[in-house]
Amino acid sequence: MLTCPFVDDNPMTQVVRNPMHTRLLAFALALLFGTSLTSAQAVRSLSFEEIVTTADRVFLGQVVAVRPTWETSPQGKHIVSVVTFKVDRVLKGQFGPEIQLEFLGGDIGGLVMEVDGMPQFRAGDRDVLFLSATPRAVSPLVGFHQGRFRIADDRVNRTTRVLTHDGRAFTSLSGGISRRSVLPRAPGPMAYADFEALVLQTLAQAAGGRR
Repeated sequence: MLTCPFVDDNPMTQVVRNPMHTRLLAFALALLFGTSLTSAQAVRSLSFEEIVTTADRVFLGQVVAVRPTWETSPQGKHIVSVVTFKVDRVLKGQFGPEIQLEFLGGDIGGLVMEVDGMPQFRAGDRDVLFLSATPRAVSPLVGFHQGRFRIADDRVNRTTRVLTHDGRAFTSLSGGISRRSVLPRAPGPMAYADFEALVLQTLAQAAGGRR
């Protein structure tokens, strides 16, 4: 029988154990990692401007590998997924040609540790990622999953479109974007070029406001 030796038997951790599948709940993550970034249900909804201005670093990249591995901490043994991205374009901060990000949870030999709402990546995925400066977060993204914007090819219009973390089309009406930050384009699925311009515009406005 496979088990997941993640935590001790303290009932306050609220971990649901299953021989093949361990699901981590919000309260468990808060206790184990001392962070408010716990699960999709527990994270406050952020506006687009909050995501952009809160991010420590921002890049456009493509997933080249996903490697689940065991990790040991003072809280016990757990699975993390190490996701390697090729950095295609830097929008904020400094990056090398590749970056590895760790997300709590994963699948090793059929033993699954699942964190509710954690972003899932596959080789070939293209994303704009807004990275948090919060240390030891179970997700390195701003707003747990909200700092992921997916890039999808629009073959009909021969361009690329931007989707939110859950696959919805990102538009100029999405995410509480203020009027001063909206580009002069018609509402609709936003092309990547417009999205990048909006990110840079929002960053510039935030920097100007701090002067």
